[in-house]
Amino acid sequence: MNSRNTAIDIMKISGATLIVLHHYQQGTGIVLRHIAFYGGKFNFGYVVELFFLISGLLTYRTFKNTDTLPTLPKFWIGKMRRILPLLTISVMVEAALRYIYLRMSGGEKVYFGLLDIIVNATGTSWGIFQVKAINQSTWYLSALMLCYLELYISIWISKKLKIQPDYPWLLLMIIGVAATTYGWKGLFIEGGIGRGMFSFFAGTMLAKHMGQVKRRKDWLLLVLPASFILLLKYFHDFVRSGAFVFYTLFIWIPIVVIAIRYIPHVKKGRIIEVLGISSFGVYIWNEPLSVIRNMLPILTDASLQTKTAMTIFVICNWIVGVCSYFLIEKPIDKVLKKLIDARSK
Repeated sequence: MNSRNTAIDIMKISGATLIVLHHYQQGTGIVLRHIAFYGGKFNFGYVVELFFLISGLLTYRTFKNTDTLPTLPKFWIGKMRRILPLLTISVMVEAALRYIYLRMSGGEKVYFGLLDIIVNATGTSWGIFQVKAINQSTWYLSALMLCYLELYISIWISKKLKIQPDYPWLLLMIIGVAATTYGWKGLFIEGGIGRGMFSFFAGTMLAKHMGQVKRRKDWLLLVLPASFILLLKYFHDFVRSGAFVFYTLFIWIPIVVIAIRYIPHVKKGRIIEVLGISSFGVYIWNEPLSVIRNMLPILTDASLQTKTAMTIFVICNWIVGVCSYFLIEKPIDKVLKKLIDARSK
């Protein structure tokens, strides 16, 4: 796999778009005739599991392709360079937008405080603080940050004990399922973190063992989505009881494997590459843009419950995501890289 893989970018683009559509239908109540992005039997909210899976897969590759384990600060700073700046900015922006919307809509009291803003902006709730969500989408990033830390520790332990990292990864996946199923809440564990742990480490397991399955056997993976459809139709309550597990194992793993193996890499696919990178911004800015979207009926007579409005919102979300990459993420990353390089000399 190359550092920018066309299949991965296409999955990120598709996943980010589906999440935007899911949140749009959830927030506006629009009724669609042929598909339900929110409230249907297929829960598009679990597209987030696909992002966890991809993140686990790609992060394992960075460890596999290095002879020695990097120091924890170097690894952690490398990951936070991409995540933390945009996370912090988006939460600050949404906090301001929510305050404005509250005043416009005649609300009397702001539901969040300073601690809520700080914890949301740094992505460090981790079962330590019970705070109110501001940018709801950022729970994923908070869980992902913790998964990165757990991955580093698990690989370090496996090297020290001279065991395969599969064992601590499998343990973490089991803990993730148990925490979500039984509602565990404590230090470094709760439902959202549990979801992330299961799918993220499923991704690392997939990356480690993917090459061991021959291409000619890939068609067997189609049994999993077919089985999921049957379960969804005839045993819907059973699927709901362990939804994130079923979606990861039966839907996202087959899609990731088949996409990576059969979608050719486009060496000059600049548009796909930019959109793939910008999918992060699309995901992050979806919630702040949704607050602006909810202001429109107050300021104008615009209707949000139309396919045209939904399409325009998705396009605007992608425009903001691309602009965010070029105007916010790249400049900030360039400055941070210079600071880190200067400090390391």
